[in-house]
Amino acid sequence: MAKNPKGSTFENQTAKDVIAALAPQNAQRDEIFRTPLSGGHPYAPSGDLIVADRLRPWFPFTVECKNWKSWKAGSFWNPRKQDISWLNQTMRECEDGPDGNRPLLVCKGNLTGSFAIIPKRAFDSLQWATPFVPRFLFKVGGRVWVQIAWEDFLIALGQRATANKPFSLDCYKFERKPRKRRLRF
Repeated sequence: MAKNPKGSTFENQTAKDVIAALAPQNAQRDEIFRTPLSGGHPYAPSGDLIVADRLRPWFPFTVECKNWKSWKAGSFWNPRKQDISWLNQTMRECEDGPDGNRPLLVCKGNLTGSFAIIPKRAFDSLQWATPFVPRFLFKVGGRVWVQIAWEDFLIALGQRATANKPFSLDCYKFERKPRKRRLRF
């Protein structure tokens, strides 16, 4: 949950970036926007951005946005407890989201640009219109992750939208973990 204006400003900017990338599909401001209370609203879908059903084939992601003063692009090579919690939160939010969505973490530090971070399996399932090489690969918790400059991610997203090739929502099945249920007496 964004506790300050810095977090909510970053979430709004992320939504505007996605709208600009999806301009060929006529994406509007009321179709992609920041979740009220930064994902903490009881009736809002999971993640920090709400995406209209019409645009899900063009942007099949459950997004978590993190803007942290001391975060650096290479932080995940030697992840801190906070970095690992962000990845876990991203996976949890995606589990609760619509089927076919992929987890996407968008990170930014004070002195760095923004980066898209996505599990490699999800990244490979997207069948990009023009292949591009990820900036970093790293492994955390038995899962390989891809880190890409946010601008490169948006360019690839825009190329796909311009080519009028939506992503298949069936090609990625999220590996759901069974939830432990507590019995209450």
